[in-house]
Amino acid sequence: MKLKKHWLQRARMILMPVLSLFVIGLVVTRVDTIKWHEVAQALTSFDALTMAEALALAALSLLICSAYDLFGRHYIGHKLPKPLVMRIAFVGYVFTLNLGSLIGGMGFRFRLYTRFGLSAGDTGKVIGTSVFTNWAGYVLLAGLVFTIAPPHITLIPLPLLRVLGPALLLVTAGYLTLCFIGHGREWEFKRWKLYAPPPLFALLQLVVSSASWLLIVAVIHRFMPEEVSYAAALVALLASAIAGVVSFVPGGLGVLESVFIALLGSEVPANRLLGALIAYRMAYYFIPFALAILAYLSLEWRARRGVEGLAEAGEAR
Repeated sequence: MKLKKHWLQRARMILMPVLSLFVIGLVVTRVDTIKWHEVAQALTSFDALTMAEALALAALSLLICSAYDLFGRHYIGHKLPKPLVMRIAFVGYVFTLNLGSLIGGMGFRFRLYTRFGLSAGDTGKVIGTSVFTNWAGYVLLAGLVFTIAPPHITLIPLPLLRVLGPALLLVTAGYLTLCFIGHGREWEFKRWKLYAPPPLFALLQLVVSSASWLLIVAVIHRFMPEEVSYAAALVALLASAIAGVVSFVPGGLGVLESVFIALLGSEVPANRLLGALIAYRMAYYFIPFALAILAYLSLEWRARRGVEGLAEAGEAR
């Protein structure tokens, strides 16, 4: 068992830097080909209605993502109010998009939950459930896309996609089967105690997460040229999401753009694609980030007032 764990760690240490270098190389090779004045022209071509529609889609997606932590609330049974949980989740998710998972998903969310009285262990379970929910929808969508209509991606051999699609669907089926058969059972994994949630819980995770991913694609597609279909944008997003995780670049800055250009550059000029993706970042990353900062400051103030109120009550006694 120890030998197996040792080889897994070594394989990870070798594979992750190789993949990271590949993604970074992809970014670097694309920079010299960009004509920034054409990017600016593409960016300024979007009218107010297009941006308003994209912002509405982004708001709906972010609202759904903010509900991921409600699964964790139900899973461990903590009693923090649902609106508060969704506000903390919104801050954590948007900070993750812009600053990376370690700072956003872990740092700020962990601080806020513990400030409002949740234990470190329960906070970890909430965050873990939220992350799992997000990627459960990704696995389902990627499995369906690669199985039903595997795209021609120059970076990934078609036979590999045809194998990967069913494999991802088997992962989803395995999770659902575990929930149907093992509901109510508990497993110990190192210091964690885990139990299979009810089947309805798992199905809701898949539906909610898939809806969020599809809405993200809708935001991107709203800015894309007519030559780019929704399905093509979906495939490019699925590929860029993995590349972003592998590269460890905060927000996948430059990674998402490079993957989209690599996959769709033969259909649409790279400068038009880049203009569309910058507009997407404005709608889904930068504007929500400003709102998340305000929400974070508001939560910190509320938490501070709560702590001060408890201290005053203690002194009164």
